[in-house]
Amino acid sequence: MANPHEAALVGKAGEALVAAELLRRHVDVAYPAHDSGVDLLAYRAPTLGKVIPIQVKARTATCFEFQKD
Repeated sequence: MANPHEAALVGKAGEALVAAELLRRHVDVAYPAHDSGVDLLAYRAPTLGKVIPIQVKARTATCFEFQKD
């Protein structure tokens, strides 16, 4: 089992990977200042008509699971 510091690094790496993919697809990304369970906010500029909250779950083993609520 990973130590807490390593687990936090894996989580931040997962967030960065998701943010990079969204940016590659021309979707802007913001990081909330308050940690309320939402890791990223996705939106398309210049119209902020729809902001999508995203929660990222990352792990060290290979696993792909997408969930649309």
